[in-house]
This record gives sequence, structure tokens and C-alpha cells, in this order.
Amino acid sequence: MKPETDEPVSIYAVLVRALDDATQRAASASIELKAITSDIPSGLPQSDGIQRIRNACNAMTIARNEEMVAHNRLEAYLEDGIVPKDLKRSG
Repeated sequence: MKPETDEPVSIYAVLVRALDDATQRAASASIELKAITSDIPSGLPQSDGIQRIRNACNAMTIARNEEMVAHNRLEAYLEDGIVPKDLKRSG
């Protein structure tokens, strides 16, 4: 549901774009993790393979957390009209 007034539309657009970007990063991180885990055994020394998996898991966790933050910001705006501080006009 898109807000009615002109100013909130730009805030809405920024929040939707941020959610879309975060969702794409989370999807990419998930694909990367799946590719790494599908490549077992990779021929790498065990400790290197484990570290690759840890790094991919960490990247996916970060991306999913960013996605949830973006989702929560959009939801708060749509449901309660809360404009994130970084998007508020000063003055």
C-alpha cells in the first residue's frame, strides 16, 4: 500500500528500494553459501574449507539481518507513519 501524499512517496520509494537491495544481497549470500556447501569435498585443506563455509554463513547472517532491518523500517512507516531518523528532513 503506497502512501497518498507526495513527500511520503519519496520516503516510501527509498524504503522499498532499501528492502529490495537488502533482499537481493541476502539471496546472493544464500546462493553463495549453497555453492560452497555443494562443492564438498572441494580439494581444499579441511581448515580452509571450513573457513569458507564460516565466512559464507557470516555474510548470509549479516545480509539477512540487514534485510530484516529494512523490512522493519518499511513496516513501521506503512503501519505507524514512523519516518526513520536518517530520512527525516532537518530544519
